[in-house]
Amino acid sequence: MTKHETFTENYKRYGAMIMKSVMAQTKDKELAAEICQQTFLHYYRTMDKVDESRIKPWLLQVAKNLLIDYWRKASTRKEFLVERSYRCAGRIRSGYGKAMHGQDVHLPVVRGFERGK
Repeated sequence: MTKHETFTENYKRYGAMIMKSVMAQTKDKELAAEICQQTFLHYYRTMDKVDESRIKPWLLQVAKNLLIDYWRKASTRKEFLVERSYRCAGRIRSGYGKAMHGQDVHLPVVRGFERGK
């Protein structure tokens, strides 16, 4: 069997499984398709070194590693800081103090991460 035939057979056999596995973790169809594509591209480039009897767990591990890499890179790129000032429309009582109608209320800085979009 040629390299191309082996690749095509394994893609048909395991492609949907990889896609479902990544979709279960990301809930994002486009991201899952991207990770699946990268997984099989990596497989194609290194398939001479891959033990065919262990192809399923190998593909799952590659997909998992690619997803971890994606989230790691996304968390550093998409880090954001938010500080907002709102005009008070009435009385506010909270842990941040009191505000009367017409006064500015400064909320604390919120630090967060945004996942993949």
